Amino acid sequence: MRSIKKMWSAALLATAVLAGTAACGGGSGGGESADGKVKLRFSYWGSDARQKMTEEAIKKFEAKNPNIDVQGEFSDFDSYYETLSTKVAAGDPPDVITIEIRGLREYADRGTLADLSGKVGTADIDPKVLGSGALDGKQFAIPTGVNAFSLVVNPSLVEGSGQKLPDDTAWTWDDYVNLASKVTSGSSGKVTGTQLSWNPAYLQIYAE
Repeated sequence: MRSIKKMWSAALLATAVLAGTAACGGGSGGGESADGKVKLRFSYWGSDARQKMTEEAIKKFEAKNPNIDVQGEFSDFDSYYETLSTKVAAGDPPDVITIEIRGLREYADRGTLADLSGKVGTADIDPKVLGSGALDGKQFAIPTGVNAFSLVVNPSLVEGSGQKLPDDTAWTWDDYVNLASKVTSGSSGKVTGTQLSWNPAYLQIYAE
């Protein structure tokens, strides 16, 4: 049986954050501004801290590319996809969008994304990570980051139920299930041995 560590590592590819380019320049996207600069609309989500850092990154990009004017379109995560979908449906998509891997198929099938194959330098990106932005042989998006999943264990609860912490470099799913069951039974049912939140990436983990 494969170890949990290897399975969770594989999940990184399923949670990539991607940046894609709109397939058409409809609406107010793209084109040139009054001063002759290329105007690009870039949509993204995040916290206030992420917005601040992104704005700083945009300024640095513009400093290196003085002929490009980037207009950031920020939304909080809860409203991001609804806002993006509305813009796309209205024929006014941003030029560059940020999406999770789970949204790649939807926007590619809608004809929203341009094929970036051979148009963007990707030599420094791990091929496995880069593949998370590809569909049907076309590179629709470029990964900008991946999320790392982890397991958090409460040592007091484990030891309080008479169990020992496992070797986290080699334990298997059977070890995980057995430990969780013993923690639950050792607490007379007062403690749930394990709890997992949901994310589409878990489908890949379970399939392994």
